[in-house]
Amino acid sequence: SDIPAEVIEQLVFGQVVQMPEAPNIAREIVLGTGMSVHTDAYSVSRACATSFQAVANVAESLMAGTIRAGIAGGADSASVLPIGVSKT
Repeated sequence: SDIPAEVIEQLVFGQVVQMPEAPNIAREIVLGTGMSVHTDAYSVSRACATSFQAVANVAESLMAGTIRAGIAGGADSASVLPIGVSKT
């Protein structure tokens, strides 16, 4: 996108299962992409609706007028998740 990083005031990212290496994926994205360290960044988790929740949170901030620009998204990877198996 042609939107300068400094314009983004909020980043909300969804991840159902947080990875130990990056427990707050939203903050990792901000720090890894050159956005301002002052960018409001937090992660959300909601089974089956995580990315939608992130979009709703950014939309709410936009409608309330607390931000002018934000990013919402989600990421999950079933290939790195521990899968529990019942012994019974």
